Amino acid sequence: MKYLIVYLFLLFSSQIFSQNGVLIYGISDNIISENDLEAHNLRGRVKLCAFYQVWNVEDDSGKLVPQDRLMKSNEFNEQGNLLIQKLFHGDGKLKNIDRFEYEGNKKARGFMICYDGDTVSCKRRGTYTYDTAGGACAYYEYAFDENNSFTYCMEREIISEKEIVYTTNFNGFKDIVHEFYNEIGELDSLYSTDDSFGAPSTLSAKFFRDSNGLLLKTTTFGTSPQSSGNDMDGRLEILYSYDASARLKSYQKYKNDTLKKSVAFDTHGNILVESIFREGKLYMKLEYSYQYDEQANWIEKRKVRTFYKSKDYEKERAITFNEKRKILYY
Repeated sequence: MKYLIVYLFLLFSSQIFSQNGVLIYGISDNIISENDLEAHNLRGRVKLCAFYQVWNVEDDSGKLVPQDRLMKSNEFNEQGNLLIQKLFHGDGKLKNIDRFEYEGNKKARGFMICYDGDTVSCKRRGTYTYDTAGGACAYYEYAFDENNSFTYCMEREIISEKEIVYTTNFNGFKDIVHEFYNEIGELDSLYSTDDSFGAPSTLSAKFFRDSNGLLLKTTTFGTSPQSSGNDMDGRLEILYSYDASARLKSYQKYKNDTLKKSVAFDTHGNILVESIFREGKLYMKLEYSYQYDEQANWIEKRKVRTFYKSKDYEKERAITFNEKRKILYY
């Protein structure tokens, strides 16, 4: 069931958008994107995108002053493919580094090194194989050490024009996802099974679109003794709305008919307001504001997180976070 949770996260929770603002819903599109800049919601011919968090740090006099701390950097080639991704700890030390190699415009190999301080704690290598028909990823595998003792692989099998099966193996634990498509190739529904914990777990999902193919509603139903209380257990419904240009404007998520989350986006595909509910009552709100560069990529982001009292909805406390991005272009 833990792999079904990862699948749900990729399918519904990731902020991956196509040019017209519609969510990318296929599992293969989330693993292998035709355009990594698009997957990262970046515009223009981006070469480097570095993320900084602004921390308040005491100077020698004891005064709090803002300090930019590098948290992540992504490097892209001229075709828009991700070449190198680096993640950093809050103290500035390197956490891990991912490097990708390509054959043509397709990812062929990936390498990852994790660090514990200045010491290498683990290594991971991945390989990608593609089918000859549509060019989609047919097989993906990575191993965590030289002896292949800790491995993960995903295999894609085309059963027919309307059915694709993904089989995931993680050190002997198996998860199977069946995706079903309509006559024009849109994802219509899926069904997944998992018995890796010795008890059967299932997930089913149905997708509803308008006449233009825009996703209007997603419903899922999961059963698992291991996932009680999260989105994989019980019925989940997500409702989407769009602006006049078919860009995603907002979505609402309901768990067993009770509102859990409401999210609104700006015209650039970035979150403006995210409201979290508990038992149908507002619990926390995240409000975002941005400054953009000439390519309409944000370079400064301000996030205000406000907690609310459960009964009267009065603000209990608010915390402000600031982020910056340094973007270089070809």
